[in-house]
Amino acid sequence: MKNATTHWSVERLDTSIHERAEFDCGQADLNRYLKRYAGQDSRRGLSRVFVLCRQDEALVHGYYTLSAVAIGKDEESVQGTNHLPYDLIPAILIGRLGISQHQQKKGLGGVLLFDALQRCWCASKVVGVHAVIVDAKDEQASMFYQHFGFKPLTSVPNRLWLVMSSIERLIQEAQD
Repeated sequence: MKNATTHWSVERLDTSIHERAEFDCGQADLNRYLKRYAGQDSRRGLSRVFVLCRQDEALVHGYYTLSAVAIGKDEESVQGTNHLPYDLIPAILIGRLGISQHQQKKGLGGVLLFDALQRCWCASKVVGVHAVIVDAKDEQASMFYQHFGFKPLTSVPNRLWLVMSSIERLIQEAQD
C-alpha cells in the first residue's frame, strides 16, 4: 500500500493511540462520527472502525466502519437471491468511509475500500456473508462505489451492494 514515497497502514482504531481531533474529510457528520462516536460504537460491538495512518504515525488520514446487516431477499434489485431459502440475506455494511481533505484524490479511498473488502472476504470464510453493502453519502460517493462494481439497491437511496463472489474475483485480480 504505497502512495509515491509514503507508506500507509490500515489498522483497527485504538482511541488511546490514534489522533482523530484534526481529521476533516469535508463531511461534518463523518468527522463528528470519527471524533465522538467511533470509539464507543467499537467498544459496544456496534461497529469496527479501521483507520488509515502513515506507518509509524498516529494521525488518522482516513477511516471506514464495518458492521453486520441483513437485507431482504424481496428487495427488487437483489438479483440472484431467489434460490436462497431465507427471507434475509446476511451481509456486511461499510457504513462510513472518509479520507482527510489533504489526502483526497490520491487513490486512498480505493485503498481503504479494498482493505475493507479484503476483511469482509476473510470474515465470509468464518461466518456466512453473501454480500457487502455500502451507504454512499451522495451521488459522487455512489459513483465511486459503482466504479468498483457495486450495484444500487432500490429500497434505500444511495445504498449499494456487491456479492462476495465478485469481491473474491477483485481480490484474485489484485493478486495476479
